[in-house]
Amino acid sequence: MATHFDKIATEYHSIQNNLNSEVYIRIGELLNSRIANKIILDIGNGGYFPYDTRLPSSIIAVDVSNEMLKKIMDQKIKKIVGDARTLTAIENDSIDLVLLLFCIHHVTGKNEMEAIRSMNEIVNAARLKLKKGGRLIVAEATLNPVFYFIEKLLYKVFYFFMKIFGRDMVFFHSDANIISSLTGTFQNKASDIFIKRIKLKEPIDPIAGAFPGLIKIPPWLIYSRHNFYEVTK
Repeated sequence: MATHFDKIATEYHSIQNNLNSEVYIRIGELLNSRIANKIILDIGNGGYFPYDTRLPSSIIAVDVSNEMLKKIMDQKIKKIVGDARTLTAIENDSIDLVLLLFCIHHVTGKNEMEAIRSMNEIVNAARLKLKKGGRLIVAEATLNPVFYFIEKLLYKVFYFFMKIFGRDMVFFHSDANIISSLTGTFQNKASDIFIKRIKLKEPIDPIAGAFPGLIKIPPWLIYSRHNFYEVTK
């Protein structure tokens, strides 16, 4: 995974700054009202900040790719190369707000069950780092039930072709998957999770993390929707 993102770091940043800018503007608006004077752990950061980095008291950016982290010029931001599923370099019960912004679909496995297991490991690792009363925020694109079913059926086919092209597998979860992971890990009810559906007007690149800039799709044609989830420890 690190090798893949090391290779695409430059083009990935270009895409995020241009084609997918609208979704990050919407995410940034939601985050800026939540991050003031907080200790932030930004997992799978990719060197990209959709929020105002002057607002938190401190920011720790974690990514599996050192090349992605090199894009961060602000010396006040602590950079750690690490796996989102373990976070061994971060002290438990030390973080006010953990961010998982379009990270989960990149951490997968050889099949659907491994992808779901990876998501649960990421969410649990995030929970362990949070202080009591701290919050986890997840932003993800999720598939509707029909496309999710198709994705599951074709998982091994997608996995095979991604390996041929030297790209990492991506797996977009369903809304139900993510809610189940959050409620199961945090022992909360679904009604305790704040969920915001993000409506877009501009074209987006749905596979920027695998093939940056290959395609762009109008939002009314897209097979996924962008969601913002917030859960408290």
